[in-house]
Amino acid sequence: MIAQSFYIGDITPAQYDARLSEGWFRDCMMMYRSDLVVMQGELFQVVHIRVPLDGFRFRKSQRKIMRRVEQRFRVEVKTPEITEDHTRLYAGHMHHFRGFVHSRIEDILYRPEYDRIHLREIAVFDGSRLVATSYFDSGTSGMASLLGLYDREYASWSLGYYTMLREIQWGMENAVQWYYPGYLFDLPSEFDYKLRLGPVETMVEPGLWTSGFWRPGHSRAGFDIRQATQVLASFLTERRLPHTKRFYPYFAAIRMMNLEDRLFSLPVFYELMDGDVRYAACYDPLHQRFLLHQVEEAMEFESLISMPLSKEYTTNPVYETKLIKVTSTVPLFPGMLPGDQLS
Repeated sequence: MIAQSFYIGDITPAQYDARLSEGWFRDCMMMYRSDLVVMQGELFQVVHIRVPLDGFRFRKSQRKIMRRVEQRFRVEVKTPEITEDHTRLYAGHMHHFRGFVHSRIEDILYRPEYDRIHLREIAVFDGSRLVATSYFDSGTSGMASLLGLYDREYASWSLGYYTMLREIQWGMENAVQWYYPGYLFDLPSEFDYKLRLGPVETMVEPGLWTSGFWRPGHSRAGFDIRQATQVLASFLTERRLPHTKRFYPYFAAIRMMNLEDRLFSLPVFYELMDGDVRYAACYDPLHQRFLLHQVEEAMEFESLISMPLSKEYTTNPVYETKLIKVTSTVPLFPGMLPGDQLS
């Protein structure tokens, strides 16, 4: 699969529940899912989790956080709105986001008036000042956390964690069965804080869940690609071919837009240069083969993918931040060198 998307349209709450259980997440009028993510200078396999709310109990430490916040701040669960305060909080978080970044908060949350999926907001106020907010969708049996923001001046209050706990409380009060806090990875990462919420279930395959959290190890494409790229690096090093590892953030968007026949669409490759000619040596997990592409910048496609990249992508040279296209391809295997194959 690697990456997929679809336009929501007039989706029903029950259909939304089913999509959540299959590993999809909503962003504006689209739903997405991807097997792989490039982030933190690494390739990760996505691991979907959810929190069962039937019988859920807050731990003593969680109740303490909630009590502390609610004694100090005013908290509202309400119909969402976007004010200057919301825009201020979003602007303060933009540089901390990973991946692609929407320019406006509206671009994440927007839904049409006829929509049957309910979007709600948890708002935390210090007097009249909005200091934290989170947004979540609810269907019939499931709810999904979409976005959490907080004022960095109030970091010591754990307001981002608090709003997730408050979302869970809302779900319990409204007989929701599952809370979807977003995905984790097959390697430890900064997103592991979600495991602090409580007992979780892990998605084994779309629609099939098992109790507890487990990382898939060597049974998924993320592991295969990481192993294969190590083999590829050894192959290139043995032949004294200078190569540079690159991660390609656009791979998922290209596949979601069905442009993989026109643009390069794999998450990681080794860049090789022969004068001005550029090559990408990579492993294709779908066809389980090593490939050598001749590539060049695809400026004619830039208007199709207009979302800004996060600061992480634009400041770390390990990421390829230009769209690239393939001009020719040959299999790559021991005994053949780039010059031999593409001359």
